[in-house]
Amino acid sequence: MFKKILVPIDFSETARAALQYAVEASKHWKSREIHVIHVFTPEVPGDSLVIPSVESFLQAKEEALKDFVKGVEKPKGVRVSSELLIGFPADIITEQSSDYELIVMGTTGAGGWINRVFGSVSIAVAQRAKCPVLLIPNDSVYQELRHMVFACDIHAIDSEVVDYLKNINSEIKTTLHFVHVRSEETPGAFEDAKEQLLADLFKTGEPPFGFEINEVEENGHSIAEAIRDYAGSHKADAIALVTYRRGIWEQLFHKSQTKQIAQHTQLPLLVFHAGD
Repeated sequence: MFKKILVPIDFSETARAALQYAVEASKHWKSREIHVIHVFTPEVPGDSLVIPSVESFLQAKEEALKDFVKGVEKPKGVRVSSELLIGFPADIITEQSSDYELIVMGTTGAGGWINRVFGSVSIAVAQRAKCPVLLIPNDSVYQELRHMVFACDIHAIDSEVVDYLKNINSEIKTTLHFVHVRSEETPGAFEDAKEQLLADLFKTGEPPFGFEINEVEENGHSIAEAIRDYAGSHKADAIALVTYRRGIWEQLFHKSQTKQIAQHTQLPLLVFHAGD
């Protein structure tokens, strides 16, 4: 499943929690490699006299990165490595993502919760990464994924999305909750869409995991709050959603709704992509 995991860090406590989450999860996901990176963007004036100080600063960053990684337990059979990279974080992380099957990122940092989750770097990575991105909230500790809520517009789900969920869940075997929030933005016949979803789920036989397909009312609250309440009442361990590359956060949850889901939950949030 997630054999190679990329963990970008900023030396914050939340980044440490994300790395620890990745380490613990790797034991259950049969991962082989965790690569920890810190992307540094130097601001160097056009004065050659400052170059030695920059080099010293980079050496200090490398040592800090090594010490950061030393602070977590190394799981047996999983290679844990680290690397300091220079450039613009969103660009570098996106470039690196093509070599990995999952990115695990902390969702808070020195700049504040909102700035870190959906600041320029995080939103760009979530939109542009070539692999799924798992956002880990502050103080989140890994626990077995028994129930995962897939927040969706049921009328927009296609077979590609269903196949992806079946693939990752064939090993996790969590109970998957397809949750559609009825609102003015998502009208349509729920039962008809549900029948199509069932057809995709059983296309190649009975899925090897439990699932539910439910519709909840927005009832004056935001979609994010409705998802949060459902996740809480069903003791969910994570929330997942999909973004489509054929448009900017098209169809299921546009950018502001995705942002609200992360703001309204303390659960890990898995963002994956479709429509390539």
